[in-house]
Amino acid sequence: MTNTKSYKKSLYIDQVRAEGISRRYVCSECFGELKIDIDPDNRNQRILYCFDCQEDTKGFVSRTTVEMRIAAAKEELYEVKANYPELAPREVNKSADQMISEMGF
Repeated sequence: MTNTKSYKKSLYIDQVRAEGISRRYVCSECFGELKIDIDPDNRNQRILYCFDCQEDTKGFVSRTTVEMRIAAAKEELYEVKANYPELAPREVNKSADQMISEMGF
């Protein structure tokens, strides 16, 4: 049986390791969940890849790293909001129809 998909940077490993890695790691590109499939060429092996990126999986990154990146990004966002209030989105109290008519449509 030949593998019909092309898993570029997917990981081919045993079931136990695949489950452990999928619990601790996510996709390095989109931070999506990892999926485990049976390798059609070797039923004892598992293919580990990103559920969202599928065949385009580039690699994996730890969930801890992602959590640290998100926390740092939130901190930066807070600083920007505090230091540059003029960049904050303004509330719009108009309906979509009112805005469309103001644009001349």
